[in-house]
Amino acid sequence: MGKVRHYFAGGHRIGLTGEWFDRNYNERTRTSETTATNVYHTRSENQRSRVSANYDYQASSPTALFSEAHFLAYWQSIQTDTDITNNDPARPTAYVHQHLTLPVESYGVTGSATNNIFTGPLHHALTYGGEVFLTDTYQTQTGQRALSNAYTHDNFSDMPKVHGTDMGAIVQDRIGIGRGEWLHITPGFRFDYFQRDTHNTASYMANAGYAGLPHGAHGSHFSPKILVEARVAKDLILYGQYAEAYRAPSATEEYLNYSTPPVYQVVGNPDLKPESSRGWEVGMKYGNSERGAKLSFYDNHYHNFIDMMGISGCTGYMLCYGYTNLSHVRIYGVEASGNWAFDDHWHIWGSLAYADGRDQDRNFHLSSVAPFRGIIGFGYKTQRWGTDLSGTFASGRDNAKYLTSTGTLTNQWKTPGYVIFDLTGWYSPSFYKPLRIQAGMYNIFDKAYYNAASLPYGQSSSSLSERYYTQPGRSFKVTARIEF
Repeated sequence: MGKVRHYFAGGHRIGLTGEWFDRNYNERTRTSETTATNVYHTRSENQRSRVSANYDYQASSPTALFSEAHFLAYWQSIQTDTDITNNDPARPTAYVHQHLTLPVESYGVTGSATNNIFTGPLHHALTYGGEVFLTDTYQTQTGQRALSNAYTHDNFSDMPKVHGTDMGAIVQDRIGIGRGEWLHITPGFRFDYFQRDTHNTASYMANAGYAGLPHGAHGSHFSPKILVEARVAKDLILYGQYAEAYRAPSATEEYLNYSTPPVYQVVGNPDLKPESSRGWEVGMKYGNSERGAKLSFYDNHYHNFIDMMGISGCTGYMLCYGYTNLSHVRIYGVEASGNWAFDDHWHIWGSLAYADGRDQDRNFHLSSVAPFRGIIGFGYKTQRWGTDLSGTFASGRDNAKYLTSTGTLTNQWKTPGYVIFDLTGWYSPSFYKPLRIQAGMYNIFDKAYYNAASLPYGQSSSSLSERYYTQPGRSFKVTARIEF
């Protein structure tokens, strides 16, 4: 990644950023090997390229008519390639090679500006802005196999080419009231619009589950909000907010068509409705990054919540899954964090998060909402080195369910609670201060545990052992960073 920044007098700055990222992963997938001579390889590559240009303005006076402005134009390309090779010298007819490519290209602009307006005793910080971005998503799959096999598919696409257009606009007014502007009231709204256009390809028409080109989609929504903040003491702020939100379905959620008859099918839903929500949040903020605390309570109600479930009327397949709208979902919870630096060397910190998410029509807990989780740690630092010991603890989950293709509720895998410990440290040599070497030992006691929110949907019926989905055991990492 490279960045160039040029500063002009008067608070102006222009910049150019370029980034290229490539990650390769090669795995011998022994869970897919069925004989002693079987060799199953999975290779994946993730590439990301990005170029952006930006302009920023920051006024020298906080009461200037234009206090700040920002503009960004960007282009980004993300491509995921997956190669699967299944080779068994003792069974030449079992040979399979598949290559899957999923590129996503996006480009757009975003910008905002803030004006200071004074009306009597009130100070208005009026912010307005918007964004427009376009996205092209498509997928191809090629390969060879020695003998036709219902469990593999190749040489076709699992979705049409989808061109997406997303636009948004915001307006908000942060109103300062009282002596020292101890009270702020911020009303505002956001407008969103999206459109998805589908295009047929020969590769998609060769899909075993092809049933014609699915239709496009579009929608729009106004989302109001109001935030109230009160500085009741020097370092203590109390706040409350009511806000509405909106999320358009992704191309994958609407148009995926992964079909392997007669085994299973995972499909998108072109008739998905956009997800909308309304909710409130209250909380407090105390102190700063050296000594402080935050506490918040939230309660969000979703309409047309997008989730995955079994598809009823599944014909021609053993299992069918797809995306659907859950009419009424509620997710509420609490988050808290705190940090305290006792002196120039010793410090302690901690955080916790609890959420409860459930479908209110069928009264079941969602598997996509994580159970209670917390972290607490302490450390010691000097100008040249430092070390930290932290413990992460989470409660078990035994109440999450998912909908099967018959429309019945089934238990998602139950996960036990856990406690793990991590030890990290860093060192900057005195002879070259820009160099920082960091090292860590994670999951010190090699605890077997699960991240409940990352378990595959509906895996309670999987033939793989539950232990396959545990998180990494004891592991080590060393990194070096140079700042210049």
